[in-house]
Amino acid sequence: MIFGTVWVLWSLRDREISRAEREAANLAQALAEQTARAMQGVDLMLRQTQERIQTDEATGFLMDDKGIHRLLSARISGAPQVRAQSLFDARGNLWRTSRAYPAPQLNVADHEFFRVHRENPNSGLFIDHPTRSRIDGAWGVQVSRRLDWKKGGFRGVIAVTMDPTYFEELYQSLKLESGTNIALYLADGRLLASEPRLEDLLGQSFRDSPLFEALAVQAGAGHRGGILPMQGNQGRLVGYREVTGFPLVVAVSFDGDNMLASWRQHTSLFAGGVLALLILLGTAATLLARELSRDEALTAALAESEARMQGIIYSAMDAIITVDEEQRVVLFNPAAERMFACSAATALGEPLDRFIPAKYREAHRLHVAQFGRDAAQNRAMGERGEIYGQRASGEEFPIDASISRVEAGGKRLYTAVVRDIARRREGERQLRESHRQLRELSASLQTVREEERTRFARELHDELGQQLTGLKLDVSWLGSRLKDDRTGLLDKINRIKNALNDTVNAVRRLSSELRPLLLDDLGLVPAVEWLRDDFQNRSGMAVELHVSGHELPIPKDAATAIFRILQESLTNVLRHAEANQVWIALLMTPEKLHLSVRDDGRGLDPGASAKARSFGLLGIRERAIMLGGEARISSQPGAGTTVEVDLPLIRETTSEGHS
Repeated sequence: MIFGTVWVLWSLRDREISRAEREAANLAQALAEQTARAMQGVDLMLRQTQERIQTDEATGFLMDDKGIHRLLSARISGAPQVRAQSLFDARGNLWRTSRAYPAPQLNVADHEFFRVHRENPNSGLFIDHPTRSRIDGAWGVQVSRRLDWKKGGFRGVIAVTMDPTYFEELYQSLKLESGTNIALYLADGRLLASEPRLEDLLGQSFRDSPLFEALAVQAGAGHRGGILPMQGNQGRLVGYREVTGFPLVVAVSFDGDNMLASWRQHTSLFAGGVLALLILLGTAATLLARELSRDEALTAALAESEARMQGIIYSAMDAIITVDEEQRVVLFNPAAERMFACSAATALGEPLDRFIPAKYREAHRLHVAQFGRDAAQNRAMGERGEIYGQRASGEEFPIDASISRVEAGGKRLYTAVVRDIARRREGERQLRESHRQLRELSASLQTVREEERTRFARELHDELGQQLTGLKLDVSWLGSRLKDDRTGLLDKINRIKNALNDTVNAVRRLSSELRPLLLDDLGLVPAVEWLRDDFQNRSGMAVELHVSGHELPIPKDAATAIFRILQESLTNVLRHAEANQVWIALLMTPEKLHLSVRDDGRGLDPGASAKARSFGLLGIRERAIMLGGEARISSQPGAGTTVEVDLPLIRETTSEGHS
């Protein structure tokens, strides 16, 4: 009897622990899946912003700063797990952020996420440990991707600031029993969020804990989760799960005292004989009923979770389509019905090929087959080119899509989230066309203005200059005919001659400022030398000019652009730089013209080139872009400013043939 009683009690204890292990494992898996969906949304947000910026760079039609701020703000709307989205340049300076416009001055070059992307071109998605914001002091987790220039090279980092309280509020909403703890860790052991909240431990490493020792052992075996058994009656039982596709781990732990409280309570009833046995049997029946009730509650909770998931799927603005291993549709949400103009009743059971243009079907099958063999659980589609969908009418339209893979009941299911981007593409096309027309108009106006300046300068120099010179000769002749005793008239004639000399010099100066005739008559190099001498005389600054390369025929528009850019740069130095010396370098090769203007002045304030009134700097960039070139302006406060311009050279015959 005693042996039987002990065996029953121990079996009940094992059963209670097994139930807690199942509950911990199921809860850890459900939270890991919820975390994966939240992170997938964040990653998709980063990829879309990254694609938009790289697309603008490729087309050459960049959004203005206010437009970038609005884009970042729009991306995070409707994402409760995201507090802000930000762009950092290659030096770690905050470039743009959804948090405020204009962006506050902030540098993150010392942050781990920035160093990882700067030093590793293939860094991919990176999740940093939680840190306090330097702006408002709130805790945040930086999820980031590297941003490169189209031609290669580190351009900066695009980052999303996730709010740890999003996960903590999610855990609180589960209303778990007392003594239940939930924690979210980075794969390296650092704590991201917890319930109850452990603010003093956020960001600290638990890599030496039994949890991460178990993960290290399981890594080679391909496991992604498990149970840490309770040590004695005073320890904790821990269920854990790695988040699929992300370096995150969710852990759920139950306190041993609370978990076995009911078992201990009923054990005391077996103290005496048959009565104790009867009480034990009654208690066992009670425990069994409670277990069944808990199973029913868990089943109801799972059903409620499934209902919530269905609600999310059926209220989503993007099309969500799930297919089986034979690529037949098993889920088709209302957004998909609207997008493909096909009802769910018609789509279910149909092959996915029905919604893919015929010319892309074979490539799509190969892509899904390869994805099925890869280790990745989710992937963005269209990384190697544009992808298209096909409506029931046969109309083709461009889409963005991501695909994920799950296994349920031994069967593999593929889910695609699809977004119709036809309107976005049309808007981008219209924007590019508008930019192109504006640039053509600007180039035409520049050409007309330069031609008018040339005509007016020649008229000033040839006609008015010659007439003034003739007057000066006549006045000189008149003075030579007067007798020496006519001192009053001679003084008057001398004053007239001086005034005529000043007027002739003013006409020459105005003519040169409008359009130096030697730019058309002698070429770019003499015109640059004249501009150097004129600036040096007017400003008193020392100017060092270095010309190198081949003296080849230079297209008129390129020579004019280089001259005007140099003229504008020297004007900015005179007005704002407070410099003592200027260095000018002009390099001419058969392929391009390179101009560099550097001063030792006070430099530009951070963000000065982005101010609305910086029309001089904007004009320099526009002149370079209109000729297919590039202008770069670099400066540091107290370290001077450097303007560099590269213009591709096109032979005169080629230029005329395309005009």
